[in-house]
Amino acid sequence: MVVQADRSGAISRIQPEVGPASPAPAVEPQRSVCEALAQHLCDLGVTHALGLTGGAVVPLCDALARTPIRVLHCRHESGAAFAATELSLASGRPVAVFVTTGPGITNAWTGLLAAWGEGARVILLSGATSAAQRGRYAMQETSRYLGPAIGSGSVPPLPLSMVIEDPRELETLAHRLALGCQRETGFVAHIGLPVALQTARCPAPLRVAQPEISVPPCVEVGRYAELLGREPFLIWLGFGARHAADSIRAFAEQTGAHVMSSPRAKGVFPEDHPLYLGLTGMGGHESVTRFYERRRPAYILVLGSRLGELTSFWNPALTPREAFIQVDLDPGVIGIAYPSVKTYGIQADVGDVVEALRRAMPSTGGDFESVSSLLPPERLEAQDDARIRPSWVMQALQRVVVDGSDAIVMADAGNPIPWTAHLLRFRQPRYRASTFVGSMGHSTTGVIGAALGRKGKAVAVIGDGSMMMNSEVHTAVQYRIPAVWVVLNNAAYGMVDQGMRALGFRQVETRFEEVDFAALARAQGAGGVRVSRESQLEEALEQAMRAEGPFVVDVLIDPEAPAPFLRRVTSLKAQGA
Repeated sequence: MVVQADRSGAISRIQPEVGPASPAPAVEPQRSVCEALAQHLCDLGVTHALGLTGGAVVPLCDALARTPIRVLHCRHESGAAFAATELSLASGRPVAVFVTTGPGITNAWTGLLAAWGEGARVILLSGATSAAQRGRYAMQETSRYLGPAIGSGSVPPLPLSMVIEDPRELETLAHRLALGCQRETGFVAHIGLPVALQTARCPAPLRVAQPEISVPPCVEVGRYAELLGREPFLIWLGFGARHAADSIRAFAEQTGAHVMSSPRAKGVFPEDHPLYLGLTGMGGHESVTRFYERRRPAYILVLGSRLGELTSFWNPALTPREAFIQVDLDPGVIGIAYPSVKTYGIQADVGDVVEALRRAMPSTGGDFESVSSLLPPERLEAQDDARIRPSWVMQALQRVVVDGSDAIVMADAGNPIPWTAHLLRFRQPRYRASTFVGSMGHSTTGVIGAALGRKGKAVAVIGDGSMMMNSEVHTAVQYRIPAVWVVLNNAAYGMVDQGMRALGFRQVETRFEEVDFAALARAQGAGGVRVSRESQLEEALEQAMRAEGPFVVDVLIDPEAPAPFLRRVTSLKAQGA
């Protein structure tokens, strides 16, 4: 306002002309802790969140649903965690799991342990009892006083496990999550959110600068190239080598090195290649044994494998005469499986090391010797006068699923792993099995995550015991997920039944009443067909692969057909069974 005096001295007030108001600076609205965390998950690349809503995570679930993240409500927390594991591995993205307090957390822990063991990126978000109610027998209490604790001593041992107590901790948490999601070896975290904190307002906008981590150049490989060049060497592949499949094949053909693989590495090297010897460990092939009988190598190049029990059974016959050269991003696995054997460790990316070795080593010009290549399985003819042979199921799966589609094929713990590992043949790395944690029910639920992650068909080969233990068929129906379950139905815990006999014990409650899983699938809204004759099986599988939604193929197999897992029995005997 301007004050002005006229000639008489009177004071008048002159209102200035009012122009357009200057825009007020934008004020960013305060977000709740859950809203800020949900947005940060989007920024990290999370596209899916799986879990079960409960009273202690209602604000969290609401916040997740308000973002572009696709929220899927599963039927059990362990199923959500297994599915998240396979979704992460299939998509290469981090996946969120949400559960309530108490049993919601403990139910998820087995699946979380599998995520840790498989190298997935999974972030578990759970409720936690608020401070004022801790130790007072709150419903589903989660605190250091009662119920499952979060933080130090967590199960499983996670890189990040903490309870957020103050909104100001969110910035540090967000940075830790951003760092963890860049880890090439996988990352599993458990974040507890007390009920009172979930709706608390953040004092300031969450601002996290995405960390940029420089990967150091590959180590000098000249020393190792010289060792490997002294005489023919062997390559032993693990699941950690799956991203370097093309480089590994080129390197093997360049040097004439023969290749064998762990069960989880099936297809990383084409299983019909003349340099491929076969599988080691569970479901392994005799062609590997024949090779060692003829030529035990001085050096074995181990790429991305821990060489754990179901890969090696710690068999001294599989060791080199001189040393292992073991390449892994995790230095904690180097030399552990065979502590008495000399091991040169290289902590680096498998693909980088292989490419460096290709540059450092001469080419044989493609003149390599096939001394003991893996032979294709025996061709079978249909027999409709008895229960279906598991080997016949594998033959049908090979034609319809492995050769006839690009679907991921998963095998659940128990006899499905040795049957599929031993008899199926892959040319690409699209086979999945959990041979470390090895939980029954992993694939029965993980298959929906694999289908979501690849946006297409995924097929799980499972036992009837696993199918009764844990299944997300109804979840697949709700979200139209194109998952297929092939149930090896023998009315028994087959591996336990056969294993007890092989160990010299009598079977103890290993048989049960037969279940019609096709009828159970149809009752839930999925497709389902029961197969009792070998001549019907391929048609049933083709029907399942054509289906747009979930489908169960219930196959009545011979319970007496011995699965190829006797090396596991030998290992158990060596451990004192």
